[in-house]
Amino acid sequence: MKKILALLMVLVLTLGFAACSSDDGDGGQDDQGGIPEMSISLQSSGIDSVPLGEGYKKFKELVEEKTEGKVTVDLYWSSSLFAQDQTAQALISNNLDMANTQSSFLTDYVPEFNMLSSAYIFKNSDHWDTFYKSDIADELFEKLADNGVRVLGVCNLGSRTINLTEDKKVTTRDDLSGVKFRVPNSDVWLFMGEALGGNPVGVPYSDLYVSLQTGVVNGQDNPLANIKEISLQEVTKSITMSQHMFSTEWLAISEKKWDEMTPELQQIFKDAAVEAMELATEGYKAQEDSIKEFMTESGVTVYELTDEELAGYRQEVVDYYFADDSMTAEWDMDLYERIQNLQ
Repeated sequence: MKKILALLMVLVLTLGFAACSSDDGDGGQDDQGGIPEMSISLQSSGIDSVPLGEGYKKFKELVEEKTEGKVTVDLYWSSSLFAQDQTAQALISNNLDMANTQSSFLTDYVPEFNMLSSAYIFKNSDHWDTFYKSDIADELFEKLADNGVRVLGVCNLGSRTINLTEDKKVTTRDDLSGVKFRVPNSDVWLFMGEALGGNPVGVPYSDLYVSLQTGVVNGQDNPLANIKEISLQEVTKSITMSQHMFSTEWLAISEKKWDEMTPELQQIFKDAAVEAMELATEGYKAQEDSIKEFMTESGVTVYELTDEELAGYRQEVVDYYFADDSMTAEWDMDLYERIQNLQ
């Protein structure tokens, strides 16, 4: 009898545990490991049809697929929620979940980013790629995360070029003497325009076409994709492939939003961001030759620089940065050397 009672008690306990484990109540884990339902806002400063826009659409697709629709990503284009220079603060305050941003908008939080916004900090695209895969970049991004913005993925939009309203190849700083050279309106960018040899003028990107058309400026710098995107071939005559900077966009998330996520969801977001930004980078690379051809067919002369011309111009510009230490005085020179010595 005792054996029968013992067996009955074991059976009751087993059934009880089974019932608890199959409970769909509030205390149980769902089949996604506890991923909550949420909607994420992601703002882009650009339009949806360029490679960066395709990257963001890929990010949305991957996140929604990996979470089986529990997390949705709402895309907003052309800075429709916050102006570009307000994006960082919107992320920090958690008024915006995700957005693309750049080093030049975050120097107030991580002063070392000033260096990343200088001309010829990177020797070529391979050097750029090595940096963003290095411990150095990870260290800087952790500092940024401590200030409220976490970078999940990085896109290379291509090298910036010198684009003029006259047909002229630029191989020295003197070649830009007297040129009213448009740059974004910030100290870092204005100094860069000066270092390249021009007379820098701060003009919003949205006003660039009209400014070139009316002579407010007669030169500017942007990657080929941007030049085509806003049809600057209609108001300019030459492009020099100066490679003085690689336009970089960071896909970032509010650190407050990040901290609300489970480790599993964080990994989904990180993996999706890396894949999406790699897709966008490859898209810009694939466009370069066809855009050069398009510019030539549109009547714009595209000048390639020899290795010697590029090295000579680069050295002139770098020397200017260090001759006038108003920009470099507070640089971390150990960090600068670490970046320059990356292989």
